[in-house]
Amino acid sequence: MSRMSANQGFTLMELMIAIAILGVLLALGWPSFTDALSNNRLAAASNSMIAGVNLARSEAMRSNRAGGVCPSADGATCGNDWSAGWLVWNDANTDGAKGADEPAIRYFQGNAAQVALASAGAAVPNIVFDRRGRMSAPAANAVFNAHVVGCTTGAINKQRRLTVSRAGQVRIQKESCS
Repeated sequence: MSRMSANQGFTLMELMIAIAILGVLLALGWPSFTDALSNNRLAAASNSMIAGVNLARSEAMRSNRAGGVCPSADGATCGNDWSAGWLVWNDANTDGAKGADEPAIRYFQGNAAQVALASAGAAVPNIVFDRRGRMSAPAANAVFNAHVVGCTTGAINKQRRLTVSRAGQVRIQKESCS
């Protein structure tokens, strides 16, 4: 009968070398991973804003009334912080403001801790579309800047400028952080 060696497995030295190699690989890959994660968060916030604007416009045309988007932290009332989220509603009385009797169609929750979204230049309290799908408020194009929280000035392509035209079309541009 032959006896098998009871010495099977890794030695302590082999295990330490494997852990060291894993540490080096993680140290090299971590910045790329965090960069990709922040880019995905920025893209998700921008796409959600575009979806909200498109939903308000299509709801205005579908219902033959008006539809609007406003900043909202709670999903029930309009506020003033676009980073907290935004609310789409059907403006049944076409007054350009969300009334208590006008229920929300959809609420898009923001992520203010990770992505900042704010109007660029003149404040945009809400965006309202008439029954033809044209923007009735504000009087000029609505422009928003979205960037990852902590974006350093000059960071290339880490900010998005969303422009909602009077015709209701949304244009997005990549920019450096300002």
